[in-house]
Amino acid sequence: MPNYILGFTASLINHQEFGHALRSPIIQNNLDVIESAWDKPEQGKAYCLIGYTFFEMHDYNKSIVYYELQLSIAKEIKDLALESDALHGLGDNHGRVGDYEKALKYLDQELVAVSKLGFIVEQGRTHSCMGDVLLAQDGREKEAIEMFQKASGIFETYNDTGEVSRVLCKLGEAYTRIEAWDDAITALEKSISISASIEFEVDRNELQDLRRNDLQCHTYQVLG
Repeated sequence: MPNYILGFTASLINHQEFGHALRSPIIQNNLDVIESAWDKPEQGKAYCLIGYTFFEMHDYNKSIVYYELQLSIAKEIKDLALESDALHGLGDNHGRVGDYEKALKYLDQELVAVSKLGFIVEQGRTHSCMGDVLLAQDGREKEAIEMFQKASGIFETYNDTGEVSRVLCKLGEAYTRIEAWDDAITALEKSISISASIEFEVDRNELQDLRRNDLQCHTYQVLG
């Protein structure tokens, strides 16, 4: 039962069905069962899904509640991966509600955790989130730039073009704030170029799918 509920909820979340993930007979309607009968690892995953769902619905305070529950369980069962995910959620959420120092505290802890785990891409994600939190504060643009540069380097190494484009856009914004115009233009032009190439690739793939479908339809007609 836990695997079914967790899998079904994750599928709804992947399809952006956040309201259904909470309202249908999935996670929230099973909280009493989750807390009384599920093993700790499944409880932690359930709280993670609820926390993430509330985050996507921009209800950051509720999201914090469930990420705190996830963090508590992760520490209890000594699951460092589950703990690092909870720390990221808490850092991101506290940044969204303006509690910047608490956000950076959680993100610093996450960076230690993902470094121990050897999760390189997640380190990029953490640096990027720290950059967002720093950029939200006046006078911390140079610190934000350092974080975005670290994130960009990691994402470029692993060819995560979508994240590279997003981080470069934020980097351009940070440079603009300190009036480093040449650096800002370079970062923003690169971000735009990467974004355009991604859109071209998506369009090309969609066109190939259409041609493939047309060919299949023609084949069926010939064979039919």
